[in-house]
Amino acid sequence: MTKGKEKLSGKKKSELIFYVCMVVLPLAQISVFFIGVNFNSVLLAFKSYTPDGKYVYTGFDNFKLFFTDLLGDRSTAMRMMFSNSMWLYFAGLIVGAPLNVLFAYLIYKKIPGSPFFNVILFLPQILSSIVMSIMFRYFMEEGIPALAQLLGVKTLPSFFVDISSAFPTVIAYNIWAGFGGQIIVYVSTMSRIPNDLVEVGQLEGMSLWQEFIYLTFPMVYSTISTYLVIATSGIFTNQAALYNFYGNEAPAYTQTFGYYLFVTVLKSDGYDAYPQAASMGIMFTVVSIPLVFVVKWLLERYNPEVEV
Repeated sequence: MTKGKEKLSGKKKSELIFYVCMVVLPLAQISVFFIGVNFNSVLLAFKSYTPDGKYVYTGFDNFKLFFTDLLGDRSTAMRMMFSNSMWLYFAGLIVGAPLNVLFAYLIYKKIPGSPFFNVILFLPQILSSIVMSIMFRYFMEEGIPALAQLLGVKTLPSFFVDISSAFPTVIAYNIWAGFGGQIIVYVSTMSRIPNDLVEVGQLEGMSLWQEFIYLTFPMVYSTISTYLVIATSGIFTNQAALYNFYGNEAPAYTQTFGYYLFVTVLKSDGYDAYPQAASMGIMFTVVSIPLVFVVKWLLERYNPEVEV
């Protein structure tokens, strides 16, 4: 009995060592790259970079500068970035999310042509984002004009330059690039729906559309709501792949807050841009947190699973 207890104790120690080894690296990464980086960003928001290469605490000066830009000479540019960020979010919410769920459902039901959709929709997840951006830009600037010429269309906008078409083109790319990852999760969730429920619906004479509305959608609603909450938290940090298309020089009428923050730090010769970017990040967080909770509350309030 004593030997058995010693062996059991040794086994538990081995399991504990294994558990610690598996958990230490993720915890270290979270501590350094999330907690440490964000804590330092909070401190930077209250500092300024001096000419002699040092950071000094300056209180709320960076926040004052943010509101000066928001209400002063740069108010037009700031409003444009806010508008673009919101348009990008609502395009993903109203167009991107329903298309993801719809295509996932069609693939789940194995409609004719679903293997083709698998390949086309998963391409953004398989290939590099830079490669996808180059392919998309070449298609818009070379492929569509060639097709238009065959069809006799003589006038086309410059999709990435014209004010009327540049940002809608970027939105279209982001909706397409958003396919793949979400669809994999949705199809996996739909595949876990009990076959008994599907068979009952078929016996009751449900059409494919009715099955989606009354059975499939309520069963995957929690997954959909998770993606919507995550998208809401990233409204002011979404770069919209603008750097892939324009580098540091995206036109003002296409910029989002996420792109602006990224380029502000990237183009800075020193570290003087970090405090300003950090203060803007805090302000966006202050706005995003209640917005996320409101969206989460609305999604839970109108959860169709409650009625099933």
